[in-house]
Amino acid sequence: MPLQISQRATTFAQALTHIAAWDDLSEPRRRDLASALRSAARILGLPAAAIPCDAAWLNERLFQASAAAFGIGEGRFRTIVSGLR
Repeated sequence: MPLQISQRATTFAQALTHIAAWDDLSEPRRRDLASALRSAARILGLPAAAIPCDAAWLNERLFQASAAAFGIGEGRFRTIVSGLR
């Protein structure tokens, strides 16, 4: 499946920059959100700059295999998906 990102879509890299600047969230919450983005990027095997913050795009790719296929437990996978939402 070709990698296509809308020119208007915020990427994970941009989201990581935004999260770091949010001062209305606690440091642990910002860290958890950033961790979810970085973990999903590792699962997808793509750089953060190549991943759009697009639910349909992510669903199509993250749910095509089991958590075990990505080398992680089901609980960790659910935590990552929850952080992305």
